[in-house]
Amino acid sequence: MAKSKTPVVAQPKPVQTKQTIEEGEPQVARILNTLPSEDRAIMMAAIQQESFSGPLPHPQYYEGYEKVLPGSANRILTMTESQVQHRISIEKNIVRRSLNQKVLGMIFGGILTILILCAVVYLGLKGHDVLAGTIGTTTILGVIVVYVLGVKPGSSNKEEKEK
Repeated sequence: MAKSKTPVVAQPKPVQTKQTIEEGEPQVARILNTLPSEDRAIMMAAIQQESFSGPLPHPQYYEGYEKVLPGSANRILTMTESQVQHRISIEKNIVRRSLNQKVLGMIFGGILTILILCAVVYLGLKGHDVLAGTIGTTTILGVIVVYVLGVKPGSSNKEEKEK
């Protein structure tokens, strides 16, 4: 069997160009400046990248839609506007419901606290001082923790510190 020979490719030496590299230029520019001008042009074409982000297509494609189907650009714009209005209405509903839930929670929590304190007074008047003191203390501590300190029951300290 004959041995296959692997060709040895010589590494090209960097060609010095007239352009100088300023100290703050990126490393890619430094590498490109070491290439001959023909290779540099090819590499620049290969490296160039464009990105676009947004609810509407890139203007180049937007124009293309209009050429393919006249009136489609207006339809795309109308669709995007209706989607934005839909998101705004959803966010308004979420905020409104969250606020209503917090207000109702405060109202019901206040009513429940008043009812428990009435029960504590009743138990205290009927001679059940220890039971009244226990229920009253735990109720007041619960109210202080939830409403004054703002700690939700069942949440860990790590979650509260992150907020």
